[in-house]
Amino acid sequence: MLISGAPPFELIQLSLLPEGTWKGQEKDRVYAGYRVSMESLRYHVFVKSLACEKCGLTGNVMRLEYNDTDKNRTPDRAHFNLYCVREGQEDVMLTKDHILPKSKDGKDTLRNLRNYCAPCNWEHSDERRGAQRRATGGNGAKKNG
Repeated sequence: MLISGAPPFELIQLSLLPEGTWKGQEKDRVYAGYRVSMESLRYHVFVKSLACEKCGLTGNVMRLEYNDTDKNRTPDRAHFNLYCVREGQEDVMLTKDHILPKSKDGKDTLRNLRNYCAPCNWEHSDERRGAQRRATGGNGAKKNG
């Protein structure tokens, strides 16, 4: 959920950020009264690239947001999400995607993560689920032969 009533810097134009903004930051920083962990892997993935590896859509705005459905969320915590914002078009969030899925022992490491825009990530997830259904005959059990 986008934080409403926050100062205008809740939307940060990436082109205005100094080189290395996400590198070497202290663990937590305060933005608009919310603590943000600067150690998040998502920010390190953004340093690698701001573009979706599949379609090339490029993120250009960071939004300070929080997950209002997370029952374990501390009320003063938030995080930045990367969006591609284009005039007259729907904003698209970029997400971190595991190259080797966690379901196949993929790790949460920078080498195993890449940027995907949300539509490409959903499409990619659907492809993986379809392949899994074909491999198991749709019932979760592996086919022999």
